[in-house]
Amino acid sequence: MHNSKECRFDSFATKTKAREFYEKAKNEQRGGQFFPERYHQQGTSLAIEWIDQYMTKLAVSDKSAKTQYEERRYGEWWKSRLARKRLPQITPSDLDVAKEELTAKGHVPETIKHYLKFLRHVLNVAIRTGKLEKNPFAKFDMPKVSQGRTRFLRIKEEAALLKALGQPYAQWARLAMLTELRKTELFSLRWANVN
Repeated sequence: MHNSKECRFDSFATKTKAREFYEKAKNEQRGGQFFPERYHQQGTSLAIEWIDQYMTKLAVSDKSAKTQYEERRYGEWWKSRLARKRLPQITPSDLDVAKEELTAKGHVPETIKHYLKFLRHVLNVAIRTGKLEKNPFAKFDMPKVSQGRTRFLRIKEEAALLKALGQPYAQWARLAMLTELRKTELFSLRWANVN
């Protein structure tokens, strides 16, 4: 019994395995750390299958090509981290590990937030369709993004930066400064985008 409800789980190969599970579940209940959905395996989708299913619908969504591109990139990144997990098995600690990994790669809080918001949205869709009972993001703190001031380079600073970068990078930096394109926008440009 858990919260006055009977919880049933799959059968076990041996009586010893069943006892081990029972003792573990009782200890988790006493410590307030028992989450039955973590043990229900059958009938729940693998996280990678659900992300794939979500991404197949991107092409027919009203999202821009850039947003679709970004979401596919976030989806592939999450799939590599959640390869063997089922939807109910994703925990706030998995999200913490992902946040730390992205921070270690040098991503700024705004970028990290985009990765996390993608997965939060995918899991919310799973809840709406009955594939998941609750979202692990409910117990997770998103990174704080500072609303710092926008600072522009002075002409001398810009010249010094372009000189330090050298060719061909100075040309890319100059184009970015003149157009205010972000890195992914700049490097995904095609002639069809240029008027």
